[in-house]
Amino acid sequence: MKKALVTGAAGQLGRALVASCPAGWQCRGLTRGELDLTDAGAIERLIAAERPDLVINAAAYDNVLAGSPHRFGDYSAGEKIDHVVGITVEDAEHMIATRLYQNAARIHFDHFTESKGRFGHRLIYGGHVISLARSLSFN
Repeated sequence: MKKALVTGAAGQLGRALVASCPAGWQCRGLTRGELDLTDAGAIERLIAAERPDLVINAAAYDNVLAGSPHRFGDYSAGEKIDHVVGITVEDAEHMIATRLYQNAARIHFDHFTESKGRFGHRLIYGGHVISLARSLSFN
């Protein structure tokens, strides 16, 4: 039987990978508490002990690459966060990005209708927000 180690097993992708382990494979999921991916020695010891045929890194968040140890749960609703390169997304920038992602959802484009809705304006497309946040995280 072949053996696979899957990091990030507490996340959506890691859970799905472990749950869909094919016949003939033994898949062991590892959470952050079980393996610190920033500890090279711990990784080497685990691989030497387990001797897996395959290692899948499904861990998604990296404090070093993100540039901060803070996570979503570290902040309170309404808390002001000062960021040296914080930006305001203007409507024109939002529209260009939404079209770039080829998202045709009406809530992103119909300012007339959405100005009367519960938010009072069209919504910023989530893909644009994620891209902006990721770009800013590298500063």
